[in-house]
Amino acid sequence: MKPKLLGVLTSLVLLATTGQSFSATITAFYQGNDFTTNLDPQRIGPRLYAQVSLEFGPSVLSAADVTGTYTLADNLQWISLFNVGTADYFVSSSQGPNFIDPKSYVTFDHGVITDWAIVGNAAVYGTAFLESVSQAANPFGAPVRDYILQPDGSYAISTSPATWTDYSYTGFPVPAPIVGAGLPGLVFAAAGLLMWGRRKRADGVERPLRCPHSVSS
Repeated sequence: MKPKLLGVLTSLVLLATTGQSFSATITAFYQGNDFTTNLDPQRIGPRLYAQVSLEFGPSVLSAADVTGTYTLADNLQWISLFNVGTADYFVSSSQGPNFIDPKSYVTFDHGVITDWAIVGNAAVYGTAFLESVSQAANPFGAPVRDYILQPDGSYAISTSPATWTDYSYTGFPVPAPIVGAGLPGLVFAAAGLLMWGRRKRADGVERPLRCPHSVSS
């Protein structure tokens, strides 16, 4: 246990005291609320899903510093919208330009998504229009909703968007849960790691890591 703790603390010290460049990322997952109106529940499924990934350079030391609105023209590297039904509707910015509308955005407040407007046209695995909008003021003029529209005119809609969960913060010199930066933050980190190690030895129980989020229908 001690060598592992020492290795973690050494890495934190090196990141905090050197000026090396790095690439930090935030990913987040969205599971919408159940559709309140669904004209084709079998093909469309019960709700809309989304995922985003953002990348930041050396000027952003902690995920807690991430506040502002981001688009595909800057830090927003990847967006996807998809369903879980018998029809495979999936649209991603990685599929090419304009699959996800370039006006799509996400707004962060200290590392957490508070607002978003994402629109895409699925065309690879199945054809459909997908949309998730969290507030009335958005570049698309659409009301607040999660929405899937099929080519035959049938659709599913929820006017009560959910929240983003399953955040992953990687590559930041100052980990998001730690208050402060630099050596004071490392002191708190060290104390937390040591207490965790002592508790683990005291009860003799291996505590599993949190299981990754799985999409449920």
